[in-house]
Amino acid sequence: MLYPSRLKISALLFLQAGLFSPELLAAQDTEVKTKANDIERISIVGSNLKRSAQGTVSPVTVFDKAEIISTGASSISELLGKVLPRSDITSGTDGGTFAPGANTVSLRHLGAQNTLILVNGRRYAANAFASLDTSVVSLNSIPLTAIERVEVLYDGAAAIYGSDAVAGVINFVTKTNFNGFSANAQASQWQAGDGERLNFGAAYGLGLLEQDGYNLLLTLDGADRQPTQWNNHEAIKNLDQRPLGGADNRFTGMTAGEYRIAGQPRYAPQNCRGSIEPSLTNPADKLCLSNENLYRDSQTSRINANALLTWRINDQLDLFAETGLSRDNLHFEGWPVSIPTANGVIKPTDKVYKTTLNGTPTNGKNITVYRRLFEAGLSQNTVDSSVWRQVLGVRGNYGDWDFESSALHQLNRSQQLRDRLDTAAVANAFKTGSFDPFIENTAAAAQALINKNQFDGKSSLSVVEAKASHGTLFSLSGGDVGLALGSSFSRETAREARNLGNPSTDASRNISSVFAELSLPFLDKLETQLAVRHDRYNDFGSSTNPKLAMAYQLHDDVLVRGSATTTYRAPSLQQLNMAPTGSYWFYNDWARCKPMGLNAANCTGRVDNNNISNKELNPETSINQSFGLVWQLPAQWQLTLDWFSIRQRNTISRLDTQYILDNEDKDAKLAALISRNPLDPDDASRFPGLTKGTIIDVDVPLANIARLETSGVDAQIEGWISLGSYGELNFNNKLSYLLDYKQSDLPDTAATSRLDGIDRSDWQNRAELGWHLNEWQWKLVANTTPGSRDISDITQLETNPDAFVAGYTVFDTNLQYQWSTQWRLGGGVKNLFDKLGPYSTSYGSYLGPDHGRQFYLQLNYDFN
Repeated sequence: MLYPSRLKISALLFLQAGLFSPELLAAQDTEVKTKANDIERISIVGSNLKRSAQGTVSPVTVFDKAEIISTGASSISELLGKVLPRSDITSGTDGGTFAPGANTVSLRHLGAQNTLILVNGRRYAANAFASLDTSVVSLNSIPLTAIERVEVLYDGAAAIYGSDAVAGVINFVTKTNFNGFSANAQASQWQAGDGERLNFGAAYGLGLLEQDGYNLLLTLDGADRQPTQWNNHEAIKNLDQRPLGGADNRFTGMTAGEYRIAGQPRYAPQNCRGSIEPSLTNPADKLCLSNENLYRDSQTSRINANALLTWRINDQLDLFAETGLSRDNLHFEGWPVSIPTANGVIKPTDKVYKTTLNGTPTNGKNITVYRRLFEAGLSQNTVDSSVWRQVLGVRGNYGDWDFESSALHQLNRSQQLRDRLDTAAVANAFKTGSFDPFIENTAAAAQALINKNQFDGKSSLSVVEAKASHGTLFSLSGGDVGLALGSSFSRETAREARNLGNPSTDASRNISSVFAELSLPFLDKLETQLAVRHDRYNDFGSSTNPKLAMAYQLHDDVLVRGSATTTYRAPSLQQLNMAPTGSYWFYNDWARCKPMGLNAANCTGRVDNNNISNKELNPETSINQSFGLVWQLPAQWQLTLDWFSIRQRNTISRLDTQYILDNEDKDAKLAALISRNPLDPDDASRFPGLTKGTIIDVDVPLANIARLETSGVDAQIEGWISLGSYGELNFNNKLSYLLDYKQSDLPDTAATSRLDGIDRSDWQNRAELGWHLNEWQWKLVANTTPGSRDISDITQLETNPDAFVAGYTVFDTNLQYQWSTQWRLGGGVKNLFDKLGPYSTSYGSYLGPDHGRQFYLQLNYDFN
């Protein structure tokens, strides 16, 4: 299998530049093309100065309402996954994470913590549950119906917004000054017949500022999502993935009577609900394996209600107020609760102890049972979350100055109730005989061994901000100088408590900030942006970040632009203050697997990590650079090429667990982080080269130990072709190509490449072909992911050096019919050709689509 080299793809990019002719002028998605004096000056992401959307000096992409509707997205996270060519999206359908139900987005593969989320230009509070030690913003409570456009800045913006704006900024802009009524509904489901989703939304606007002196906008957004059951989907229903080159993931413990008498082989009962097969590591052990895939994603119900009031006090002053309430309920079901082998030991003094099992005397030896509480049914996991967001402010002008002052408060709360084994109850049940693991018990007897563990999380953000701008402070040879000044005071809080115990995190911080921005047209057709921001934190120190960006109209049809800036990410409250917290990681213990003759598919195990915070952490710092070319030619085509580079230092990291294990014998300090059991004599006799026992846990303290370096090129081609009486064809192609992605795991070590694995492929492409004729609109979208090495981290290449996964393309289509000025009916198919992604041995699953086709219908009503 051959894959194109970076040189070939770089040549392809510049070949595209020569074959196509586009525009973008720093606002490549803006359709309004009017005379300069008629263009409305607005606030757009990446600047505190009001300007036309065509005047940005950094790469900004704007997705309007029409494009949002045409994606068929039923949530904000799905929308971003559809329109952004390279982004990491978490869908929040897994209840087993530290931030259950949270939907997040990450630009440039730098993690959700490095992508800043704004709503109407203001920060959004972190999710109530952190992703272990890292605060993330969940997109759940942002109302899709109320969104008028999405602005994406692909550049560092700490000089404008402060912390977290390392990889870029995503700003969700809601409707404003809307008068009338609009409503929409969408229904969808998988071709397999499950995963039904119903989304609805409504917006009502009363009054117009220009005529009535006020505008009140009310929006309601709701969603109901039924679970997708993997057993209904042919590609993923089979847990035994050995025919695909993967592991045998079938479950044991789903039948009563699986046991081992100490020193003897494991016994599988003859009434096994599945198949009885020998163990791979010890053929004398017989396992009862169930192939029923009980996994299902979440059942979700969500409601968002928002109100925005703008009151015109006079021609120079507006008062505005926003309030929003969001409620989420997510219900997860998983495999029945298991009894770990450490807790499944039956002693001779227990009432359930058997002196003879299947004709074999137990001779007073301990008996280990392999058991799930299947009588109790699927394990239950419920997450209830609420978000309350309020904004109050004034905006206006005084002479030639525009000003705005606002106060924001957002409170996020979440509670999780999750089934967990009550180990004390299990021990007592064995002792008293109330639960016999060798037989099938009543549901009530099994339920008595399960506790509802409660987890509570709360986060808040309060911001008071004042800023003013002057668009014509004085003039230079190239035009008017613009100035923006501002200051803000913020307070963040985070509290998490698990199972009604002492909080794992209970902390707060204050941040004071001042910022300034200048627009300096030194020469005709040359615009320069100078910005600087200073942020002072009360818990670790301060950070000052400047930015220089320039755009030069090299020719009537060619714009060149570039920027250089420093960015930073502050340590999260959890990273500074979290109590020691356990987690787990999937790993390969090659020190044991190689002597035992196990391959990559059968070596994967789960290890417990002890995560330790660090009050001495410093902020992560980055240097961001970009250079771009915007080229416009006749015939309605436009091209944009933007190169970017991000060099991050002092990256806060836990040592990679796999790195610790792989270097256990090379570094005594790393070996000291690993706790192992003594080597089992039986294992030593069967595998002569085996010298190490099984892992108990691994300590992973946090420190500013890592560095990260990445660079790449974003290319966009778009244009349209008239078909006369047959309508118009539109084309848009976005290619994101990574030149490098390097990372280090230890201080004072060189960053090594992590590119060309399944987590970070060289490039990704999104191509759109649209057709518009009178009332009809049609769009076909192709998302392409290239082939790569079948390994998640390229530093582990030696474990799977010759394996590759093929590239794949997924097609989506959407058709809209506007049968009147108010009504529009639409629908579409996601994964039009029922594409099944390639199977990855290292990932242990399919990459890309594995659920089949999804169909949806849309209905929109708009009267204003």
